[in-house]
Amino acid sequence: MPTALIGLALGSSQVGLTRGDEAFGRFVDAYFAARFADRPSEGTAAGLHEYDIRLEDLSRPHVERRIVELKDQLGRLQVFDRARLAFDEAIDAEVLDGQIRAELLDLETLRVWERNPMSYAALPGLAVDGLMKRGFAPPAERLRSVIARERSIPAVHAAARANVTDPPKEFTDLAIRMTRGSVGFFERSVTSWAHGAAGADEALRTEFEAVNARVVQSTRDFLAWLETDLKPHSHGPYAIGPEHFLAKLRYEEQVELPLPELRARGEARLRRDYDAFVQTAARIDPKRTPAEVMKSLSDDHPSAEDLVPSVRRSVEAARRFVAEKGIVTIPSEVRPRIEETPPYARSGSFASMDTPGAYETKATEAFYYVTPVEPDWDPAHREEHLRLYNPPVVAMINVHEAFPGHFL
Repeated sequence: MPTALIGLALGSSQVGLTRGDEAFGRFVDAYFAARFADRPSEGTAAGLHEYDIRLEDLSRPHVERRIVELKDQLGRLQVFDRARLAFDEAIDAEVLDGQIRAELLDLETLRVWERNPMSYAALPGLAVDGLMKRGFAPPAERLRSVIARERSIPAVHAAARANVTDPPKEFTDLAIRMTRGSVGFFERSVTSWAHGAAGADEALRTEFEAVNARVVQSTRDFLAWLETDLKPHSHGPYAIGPEHFLAKLRYEEQVELPLPELRARGEARLRRDYDAFVQTAARIDPKRTPAEVMKSLSDDHPSAEDLVPSVRRSVEAARRFVAEKGIVTIPSEVRPRIEETPPYARSGSFASMDTPGAYETKATEAFYYVTPVEPDWDPAHREEHLRLYNPPVVAMINVHEAFPGHFL
């Protein structure tokens, strides 16, 4: 969920009480109730566990109902005179306005649910993993939620077949990679965890095995459909055009700049960064070209086996640096768990952070994911991937993902 929305959700119960505008507070609460009902796995991720047994409905009728619901929400939001709202409430109203319009743009105008198979490929693993990896409830209780969600996974695959037509080839290729990872995830990772979670409850284990077997088969069938049916018909463009691009910037980032100015700013930033790169390379070794210096730095990289352990060893230096330099105050001794990126999430991911939700009261686990070398990669691909984990780059990733970045 976008950071601005998390903050808005946390503060929504106080808005009406502190500013006397209970109507706006009720609207905010109703918005989030509808949002999490539409995206129950997002509710789980936020720490709201009343949504744990449900999975997103991606069918066409549900999407069409969601469009109607969003239009109704947008209309009700316009009733509030933002000039008369308190400062914080006015900001909340602006953020909500943008988020509602952004979702409408995606669903009604861009119709991403008809052109992006990745939405369907990523959801099952993400929704089930969110129940497995955090100890917010006893394992057996979470396993029952896993089983409940798994029962709905074949419907997600069916919705993709019914909805998606002529997507960009790039989207289909990525969905194929996600789904391949999902097969192994459900066959091995979920099964291993579930057997431990079931403990001595043989009936629960048997129930899981029956449901999970159907999920594995459904995922295999979905992969075959992606490869043999959808991919040959994937000719759509991925570019959304300048009008829609500017609308996304306006709704999602509150950025309102003409495209020429936006491009000029980006190119100016690129020139500054490139000049800094050349100057830094000259300081390291003035006898080599910048490209040669970069290659020499990437020669120092971990092996495939030591990739994740090497990141574990390095992250403490970033924590120590920001503490010793007084950049931030670190509130606890809790560290993120540095692990391999789950198989279903490796497509296009280099490193990422998954922190506990804003409403989470029990589970404190945060995961710093590092994407490992895949067994089927050729030697050149393996080497290219590992070179990206050279010490200077890993130091920057640690700053971004962990300290003082996403984790902190």
